[in-house]
Formats: sequence, C-alpha cells, structure tokens
Amino acid sequence: MGKIGIALGSGGARGLAHIGVLEELAAMDIHPDFVAGTSIGSLVGAGYCTGNLEEMKALALEMDVRTFLFRFMDFGFPHSGIIEGKRINDMLEELMPEATFEELNIPLRCIATELKSGEEIVFSTGKLQPAIRASISIPGVFAPAQHEGRILVDGGLVNPIPVDQARDMGAEIILAVDVNQGCLQRQLAPRKPSRKPNGKLGEWLGKLEDKWREKDSERLEKIKEWFEPNPLPNLVDVMGGTIHIIENQVGRMRLKLDKPDLLLAPEVGDMEMFDFHHAEELIKAGRNCVRENADKIRACCQRESKDANTPARRL
Repeated sequence: MGKIGIALGSGGARGLAHIGVLEELAAMDIHPDFVAGTSIGSLVGAGYCTGNLEEMKALALEMDVRTFLFRFMDFGFPHSGIIEGKRINDMLEELMPEATFEELNIPLRCIATELKSGEEIVFSTGKLQPAIRASISIPGVFAPAQHEGRILVDGGLVNPIPVDQARDMGAEIILAVDVNQGCLQRQLAPRKPSRKPNGKLGEWLGKLEDKWREKDSERLEKIKEWFEPNPLPNLVDVMGGTIHIIENQVGRMRLKLDKPDLLLAPEVGDMEMFDFHHAEELIKAGRNCVRENADKIRACCQRESKDANTPARRL
C-alpha cells in the first residue's frame, strides 16, 4: 500500500466535519502518513498530528452560542478585523503548548496567505501555534497574524484544499476533504446548553470565561443577537459567505490542476462560518461521508501507486 496523504480544506465551522472523517478512517484502520491543512483544516490537522483530536472534539461538542462568544471571540473591533484573536491563541497554547512541527509523529503542513503579495505561505517548521493562527485568519473577521515581518491571512484565499502540499510531502495516494459542497438537507438539532469538559481543559475554560465575562458582558450580549434567527444575514455571515464563494471558486480551479485520488465532500455546505454550536451534526456528517464510501476509500488506499492525471472522484 502506498503512502497516504490527506488534504483538509478550509470552511470555518464546516471543517469540524474533518474530525468525523479522521475518526471514521481510523475505524477502518486507515491512518494518513501526511497531513496538509488550510484554515480550519490546519487546526483539525494539528489536533490529529499532536494526538489531541479527542480533546478538540470534546471542546467542540460542549459549544453553544454564548459559550462560543464568551470563551473564544474577543470582539474588540481592532484595527484590522472584528476579532482580535488573543483567546484563540490561548486555546491553541492550551491544546498544544510549545508543540513544533519537528516533534510531530505525523508530518503536517499548514497554509496561509501573505496579504500584500498574495503569496502562498507554507508552514512546515517551527512552532505550530503561530502557523495555525495565521492559517485561520479570515480577512475582515480575525485581525491578520504577524509572523517574521509578514502580514498573514487565511490560506483558503490561495489554496483551499492543499492537495499539492500532501503530494509534495511524499504521499502516493491522496484523499482530499472539501467541506464547502453539499447540504445537510435535514432539520438541525436544537442548540444545546453548554457543558464543560472534565479535567484540565474544563478548568482552563472556566477560568477563561470568568476572566472575560465582566469585561465583555454588555458588548457580547449585544453581539449575541447576531446569531438569533433573522431573515437577513448578520455582518459575520456576509463576510463569511463572501469568503466561502471565493474559496469555492479557487478550490475548484486548483482541484482541476492538481487532482486527489478521492475527493470526499461531507454534506455540510449549508452551514455558516461560525456554526460551531452544530458540532455534533458536522462531525456526524464527516463520519457518514466516509461510511457511505468505505468500499471506494478502501480500494483506493490499498493501491500500490497512483496516476497523478487520473480524475478525482467526488464522494
């Protein structure tokens, strides 16, 4: 069997489906040898490569709108975006403190975009935390990341599904996951009240919420209205939808030029960028996508080699 690489695409909350994909692949005894991720794909990929995927899943499953806003979104309207991103940095440091690319048992690459030049920036060495922070910096939503004198934003603008990077790492068989297509086409489960995870992660989340609650309470209560049902999209949805359109178009063009062996498309395309409170449905959709195509995935991964010019099959 050839070396397997997996490319995890961008897509905001839709990218939680990556967790289900990776879990179900593991249940099939399929373990990627290389991981390349963009935006949310880089975050989930880092969780997988550091062995923290289960903690990341627990964190996602305990999320509701209020918890999401209080714990992770510092809506300060800084100079370059709505969200400053300090709390995201705190979360990354908690999940993978001092982790570096060189220490990973599974090689990982994370994609970002240099804002001024539009250059694709590929992280594969050094600390994980700044690489992920750069890769997830959605323009206009998160303040850009600054790294070694460069201003970096979301990698999905230039390489939404980094198939080429998985290949360049040495993968002979490449699975790609596109979370910007398809729809759930079913009634979503009601939003659940928050429940704190156990252990050190739960303690940390409680301290973080207490730290910011008083300072941000009035402002976040107002912002929370954005996430209530309304026939018109809120500001974040407008920006997220715009990025979704751009990444869709760029992704389709790049997939025509650099085809994976299998393109998995969990049915999560109707989710919004910040629908993290629907983690259970998103993760389940990722698992279902793999289960429904298990025979094709197994046949693909058992091949000894591949032809790079073979068209991708969307599953």
